[in-house]
Amino acid sequence: MVDLVTPRASKYNVAMTVAMGRNMDAIIVDEEKTARDCIEYLREQRVGTATFLPLNAIKVRPVSEKLR
Repeated sequence: MVDLVTPRASKYNVAMTVAMGRNMDAIIVDEEKTARDCIEYLREQRVGTATFLPLNAIKVRPVSEKLR
């Protein structure tokens, strides 16, 4: 995720890091099936673990107009 998100101004780097939290090193994939396939591959190869975020499962809440 770090490679996909870049704040407009460097002063927001810390805020972005805090907002992303534990998902900062997550791997973005297109759908849940791809994530399952990747996890299965990691298990078979015994190469460790990773967090996968499928785009079709991410739910985005709209930003309140008061905060804009």
